[in-house]
Amino acid sequence: MGYDGFTGFIGFIDADAAALAEIDHDVAAADAALAAAQAQLARALARGAQLAERQAAASPRRVRDHDMARRAIAAELAGTMRVADRTVQRRMDEAAELVEHYPATLDALEAHRIHTGHVRLIVESGAILPPEARPAFEAAALPRCEADTPGRVRSAIRMLAERMHPRTLTERHQGARETRRVFVRPVGDGMCELTAILPLVIGDGIYDRLTRQGRALQDERNAARERLRLARGCSPASRARRRRSRAALRSSCRALPCRVSRS
Repeated sequence: MGYDGFTGFIGFIDADAAALAEIDHDVAAADAALAAAQAQLARALARGAQLAERQAAASPRRVRDHDMARRAIAAELAGTMRVADRTVQRRMDEAAELVEHYPATLDALEAHRIHTGHVRLIVESGAILPPEARPAFEAAALPRCEADTPGRVRSAIRMLAERMHPRTLTERHQGARETRRVFVRPVGDGMCELTAILPLVIGDGIYDRLTRQGRALQDERNAARERLRLARGCSPASRARRRRSRAALRSSCRALPCRVSRS
């Protein structure tokens, strides 16, 4: 990146521009090293998930043994990474999915052509696609991600996944309706978070109804406070206090000495 233009800013002399160029170089080098390390970590975690699969492959109790092997591996890695076992299990699953279904995305991250935000966007957007459709989606999504920031390509990538899905939106919606659920998560201080997974049109309707009810209630409270303020101002006690205040002010003014200057 060139910094000749910075010398035109107030206080940006040639030495400042040179210092900024050096900072930019260091940031780019560190960011590239971090991206490569993140890709390397993802591949290592994916190997952990694959090891659990291999250990349970020949077992007659495959599901149970796979879960036990996965927990044991996660516990070992958790001590190394200094994070919770559950966190390692989740990251192992995410890494295995990335290695298996999005290898080109992982290569692009390692080469510092995209950022971790792009990786999350591709994986999350491609989650609606069947496995056989993901390679084509990845091939179409990567060039767009390499050309812009995750926030700016988010809508385009999600729309791309929608268009590439082999099933229609109506068919997918009918299946998704079967996943409706409501759950509660405590958040402390006697409070909780109530979450509902339901069709979008119903959710929008509920949110709009609650918003209008909240605004109406707020308007009513504001009106009640205004009525209370006016009522206090019009009460006999309030009028008597105002009369006493005016009388006291007139008495104070009459008590002041009157000095007349003669020219």
